[in-house]
Amino acid sequence: MEIVDFKSKTVANMVYFMYHDSVVNEENMDSALLILAEKYNVLGLMNYCVKYFEENLSLENALDILVSSHLTNQKRLFDAATKFAIENKGRLVKTEAWKELLKTNPKLASKITMTMLQLE
Repeated sequence: MEIVDFKSKTVANMVYFMYHDSVVNEENMDSALLILAEKYNVLGLMNYCVKYFEENLSLENALDILVSSHLTNQKRLFDAATKFAIENKGRLVKTEAWKELLKTNPKLASKITMTMLQLE
């Protein structure tokens, strides 16, 4: 099997998880791991990612986690990331990640904004 649509470190984390029930290095985790786990139906890894990302939201990863949780239909994680975004909205909208999201996925940016407004 060849997986070409994900970075090798992301695939390595999934394969390692399948054998060891943990990831090689949590510092190397990115939101793509959740998407990969969902694509290949690795439920344990999906749960691991959700828990890890809920506990480790930051300005650097919040938008990626919002996108990944939306794409994988992880409502609890999406809500947690949205709450984080609301609490940090002044700083978050100034990031390059937000500007990129507005360009690449304006529908999702609109959904995030609407969700933020509803939660306030």
